[in-house]
Amino acid sequence: MTHNTDPDVSAERDYVARTLAAAPGVARLTLVGLPQVPRRGVDDQGDRFYDDARVLLVELAGPAPSIPRP
Repeated sequence: MTHNTDPDVSAERDYVARTLAAAPGVARLTLVGLPQVPRRGVDDQGDRFYDDARVLLVELAGPAPSIPRP
């Protein structure tokens, strides 16, 4: 078995974001720019990729905090 990643990494990330958008337990999705992320390159299998140098930050919803009663 082999796996080839889509060379458009941003499109794959956006697919994951759309899939998670309506999922229970997800509070917020944010795209964060990271200048250190390479915009183009070749992976360890020799496959080329390109990206917009943004990553998906997923904030999970936790249980509601308890409020102390006086």
